[in-house]
Amino acid sequence: MDSSSRRANDLYGWRVAFLIVGSPGLILALIVRLTVREPQRGEADRVPVDTSLYSVAATMRIIVSRQSFLAAAVGLGLLSFSGNAFEPGHRSI
Repeated sequence: MDSSSRRANDLYGWRVAFLIVGSPGLILALIVRLTVREPQRGEADRVPVDTSLYSVAATMRIIVSRQSFLAAAVGLGLLSFSGNAFEPGHRSI
């Protein structure tokens, strides 16, 4: 059974198919815009933070000292590397 966007593409062209596929997102965006309250400026800034205390080197030392970060970084790097190897359409030289 064909989907409605495929039928719309066959009957009216790709522009109408894009409108059909994108319309739920537009409707959801309108609902969120009308129902979700935007916070007042500065509402989340209850405690001021002195950013002059943190240098780039100190921040990097803290991040690298976390084993969970290192495991995630290595895992995501390997995933990205291996994902490119199996990308369809790549030609071997």
